[in-house]
Amino acid sequence: MEPDPAFAPDSGGVQGATLAQAEQVLRGGGWSVVLDHLVPTLLARLPLTHRFRAHCLRVHHEDRVTVYGRPQGTANEIALFRAANGRLDYQFRRSRLPECPQGPDSFLEAAVSIPFGRLKAFHPLIREQLADLMASNAELMRLRLAILERDFPGDHEHLLRVCWVNGRPTPAGEQLLHPCRPQRPVMREDLTRWFHSDLSALRRAPEHLVGEGISVLHAHHLATPLRPTPAGLVLMGETTRSRPRTLQPDTAALLTLRLPELLYVCRTVQGLKRYLACSEAGITSRVSAQDFDAAMAFRDAADQAEILAMPPGCEPRSVGGSAVVGSR
Repeated sequence: MEPDPAFAPDSGGVQGATLAQAEQVLRGGGWSVVLDHLVPTLLARLPLTHRFRAHCLRVHHEDRVTVYGRPQGTANEIALFRAANGRLDYQFRRSRLPECPQGPDSFLEAAVSIPFGRLKAFHPLIREQLADLMASNAELMRLRLAILERDFPGDHEHLLRVCWVNGRPTPAGEQLLHPCRPQRPVMREDLTRWFHSDLSALRRAPEHLVGEGISVLHAHHLATPLRPTPAGLVLMGETTRSRPRTLQPDTAALLTLRLPELLYVCRTVQGLKRYLACSEAGITSRVSAQDFDAAMAFRDAADQAEILAMPPGCEPRSVGGSAVVGSR
């Protein structure tokens, strides 16, 4: 029984962190590694008209990159680089600027395009309002914190969409919100069994995995509806040059079942093609035009449902102070 070595619970150094602690630090004028992850999750889900909405924020934590909002190309995105020693660098419109000033406001100032050192002068209520948003969207924030604590491999915003769709947790999210439930990591033997040519692909459906007590989020990392992912092949001891894999019975049924949420998780058809390692023709040949159109409509509706529950005082255009947007 050999688990994926990348599936290392709580290797991220935030064991025991709680949402209440994060709120307290934010309200008190401090900062923490947890807020590096929770605050951008909020900013990316503010209403489109909100002045602090993160339309595309790319955050680097050493070898992990998390993209908040929709990628728009380096010409229009803000990128933050957090080093192991705590140093924070900032990039805007392809211009890598000097190290951000030390202090608890720097990450937030860079993320919302406020000149460094001016947060309290321009937006004295932003910390309170972000903490209020955390409290009003507690279940979503607890999921994001759980993904961070478990240190799952991959882009954590991508994984959050696996766990939270249309304002409620998916089977993967339910497992993380209730850690007492069985949710062991995927083993090599699981993958070998799942992709046996004579067995139904539907054995990899999320509900079936929950019934077996297997982590749905870890299975997403290792197995698509069509084939193992590159990480799955590594766990199986195979390579991308291994013999072609025969598609199993019910592969088209599993892809049709998973397509709506996978389109939302991957954002675009191009992203879905990368995850499935399949051409668009390979997808549409297994899914009816009607089901594909329904999946696209589901994705669009789920995108709209990403907006946070807004407590009083945090509505669009209601944040205190005048908007300040521009380069430094």
